[in-house]
Amino acid sequence: MLVLAKTPRAQAALSAAFEARATEKTYLAICDGHPPRERAVIDAPIARHPGDRTRMAIVRKGRESRTAYEVLAADKETSLVLVKPETGRTHQIRVHLDGVGSPVRFDRVYGRPGPGRQLLHAWRIAVPHPDGGTLTVTAPLPPDMAEAVRTMGAETVALPYTTPCEVTRAASAPA
Repeated sequence: MLVLAKTPRAQAALSAAFEARATEKTYLAICDGHPPRERAVIDAPIARHPGDRTRMAIVRKGRESRTAYEVLAADKETSLVLVKPETGRTHQIRVHLDGVGSPVRFDRVYGRPGPGRQLLHAWRIAVPHPDGGTLTVTAPLPPDMAEAVRTMGAETVALPYTTPCEVTRAASAPA
């Protein structure tokens, strides 16, 4: 998912919203294995991997990183997980899910490679609109992830994430 600004003023407002953590990002991941809890917040600092500068890792002196997750469905081998990063670190979702023992499926860097791409999808983003209100954009699951969900037997649970949605702009609530 890509969010672009049409004007310099909108770009400044968008940048400020990301910096102030005033955006809400929601992802769907299919993970190998099962996270230790059905719902939790992973609060673990992230920095460059001490032995491999091309990777990120959970490091005691890293930058604050928080990722909320909820397991939506699971089969014997995999889990469908709704993920909401509260901070925006490089590879944060992938590092955190690997850190709890449930790497993103087919992740060649933090998990086990597979026949396709890593099964992580940016489903929704909500950002403050520069003229007021909130702009919300969703992207339904792509075919490869929808097929993986069907293989898990989780079509019913995943239905809200497979339906195309329109871009919406909600007005701000009166103060």
